[in-house]
Amino acid sequence: MAKKSFAVIGLGRFGQSVVEELIEKKADVLVIDNNPDRIAKMSKIATHAVTLDSTDTQALKEVGITNIDHVVVAIGKDLQSSIMTTLILKDLGVKFITVKVQNQD
Repeated sequence: MAKKSFAVIGLGRFGQSVVEELIEKKADVLVIDNNPDRIAKMSKIATHAVTLDSTDTQALKEVGITNIDHVVVAIGKDLQSSIMTTLILKDLGVKFITVKVQNQD
């Protein structure tokens, strides 16, 4: 069986713990965040690590997001970016998307 590929967008506490769990299970993991410090930290364990704005459709296409089996959107506090990223992923045809947000509503 082929190894599943995952992308985790947003590397706060939740995103980092998801990446660590996936790596432990020997999955291919692409990590994406707009914070270069978080990318530098996670690049040591992730298969691929990219600093980019996840609301940039072209940038997501360029990193091959449409070839990923399952994308986890873990953008915590920026609800607008989380929604926009999810809509872009859907528009690009990503089949499996899991979204985690921090919001009182």
